Amino acid sequence: MFQAGDVVETDFEGFLKLLRSKTRAFVSINDHEYYITHTDGYWRVQDCEALNDKGHFTD
Repeated sequence: MFQAGDVVETDFEGFLKLLRSKTRAFVSINDHEYYITHTDGYWRVQDCEALNDKGHFTD
């Protein structure tokens, strides 16, 4: 449905529907990037601009 780099504009409810169907997305809010995933019944939001000691995005 979407390709990497596609820009999707939606409201909050539309975004939730998208995440439920795709399970993950990169989101830009006020020029700040976040990676959002849905696994095992919970949502995880990671800051793409901050890395932990292992070099992974921070929660």
